Amino acid sequence: SSLHSRSKMVDIFGLNFSTILLLILGLLSVTFIYYKSVYKKYQYFKQCKIPGPNPKPLIGNLDLLKKHGSSLLTLFNVCFDQYGPTFGMYLGLKCYLVTKDIELVKLITVKHSDNFMDRTDNTGLITPNFEGKGYSMIFETMGEAWKKRRHILTPAFSGHKMKLMEPLIKKSTACLSSKISTYVESGETVDVLNLYNKMTMEVILSTAFGRAVDVQNGKGGKTLESAVKIFGAFTSE
Repeated sequence: SSLHSRSKMVDIFGLNFSTILLLILGLLSVTFIYYKSVYKKYQYFKQCKIPGPNPKPLIGNLDLLKKHGSSLLTLFNVCFDQYGPTFGMYLGLKCYLVTKDIELVKLITVKHSDNFMDRTDNTGLITPNFEGKGYSMIFETMGEAWKKRRHILTPAFSGHKMKLMEPLIKKSTACLSSKISTYVESGETVDVLNLYNKMTMEVILSTAFGRAVDVQNGKGGKTLESAVKIFGAFTSE
């Protein structure tokens, strides 16, 4: 029979017809799984008509991140120039909406904040030293727990409270301005990002923790060390 002849032909290559059939079924299964878990996910922004770079299988747009020196900021600026103020991208299998549209940010964080409760589960802000020690921080909470904590913290950022913080913020920004002016006059090269990181940390310590720490002038001690462990946003010289 025709089927028997095919089986003999396949046997010549060391495989029988049943094995080939199983391989085909396996390949179809892998293709189906890939479509459901990867390809379909990569079509999300396209379906929403949100522009952005085309993702590659499994890695998404991680190749672009490598191309731009592993700097997200550089990659974002390149994409802003190419796709506009709002675009979608994929880091691995995770999709991210990136925007610098102030009105869209207001819609997400203020007007429709209840619809955007969850945050990424890999912020990189919590260090391993906090794992398994019973801490429950807003950086790592999700869903209703995050909504509850945000509801508790929101009054701290009312108009009246922000006015009380204003002198502290002005003091730190005045110090930063003075330092930048000094570098400009001397012509010395300076890491501007490092200066801004120090100013930001100083403002956080004074407004959120009530600690007057002169971070911009190299002071801080254990208070600064603890803050760095939590936020991981400080760059030392």
